[in-house]
Amino acid sequence: MLLPRARWSGYVFGGAAVALATGVLGPVMEWTRLANSSAVYTIPVLLTAALYDRGPALATSLASITNTLLLLFFAMKRFGGINARRIVLSLARIL
Repeated sequence: MLLPRARWSGYVFGGAAVALATGVLGPVMEWTRLANSSAVYTIPVLLTAALYDRGPALATSLASITNTLLLLFFAMKRFGGINARRIVLSLARIL
């Protein structure tokens, strides 16, 4: 039987999972493609959705999107630019 949890514990778990994913992606960014590395953020969202309710999962997905955008920004500064046309075409294919 599962023990009752505090309402905020899902949000803490989601934030910690996103922070862990960011910590793992930081050193690996030089060797992987950004599209592959940003897919790592689906793991914290799925874990949070499976273990907690919809609210913590949505907050975790917003934190994941924010971290992906920050990684894009810092990768652009670090690696000298990102091909924006390829990103827009990839997003258009997904939608």
